[in-house]
Amino acid sequence: MTTRIREALTLHALVVNAALTMADEVEAEQETGVTLDRWWVAQRERADELLAGGRFPLLAAIPQETVSDLDGLFEYSLGRHLDGFAALVEEHAPARP
Repeated sequence: MTTRIREALTLHALVVNAALTMADEVEAEQETGVTLDRWWVAQRERADELLAGGRFPLLAAIPQETVSDLDGLFEYSLGRHLDGFAALVEEHAPARP
């Protein structure tokens, strides 16, 4: 029973966190008139300077669209979560004859 409750709470938290992130993005756009993509363009010069210095090679290798695709990030995190839950269920499933 504990695992079921934890799973329900964890899945709920994952969905709520994604929804709040998207809501924050919409609210910021409404308040400023600047979309996330336009904000990234404005920040690009500074980001390019930081990433070109070689201190953050893994971050520098990430395509920009990966970061701004909130739907894609949600789908990825949900998939990894469900993969882990499936492994947990499989691990605790009764042995089949």
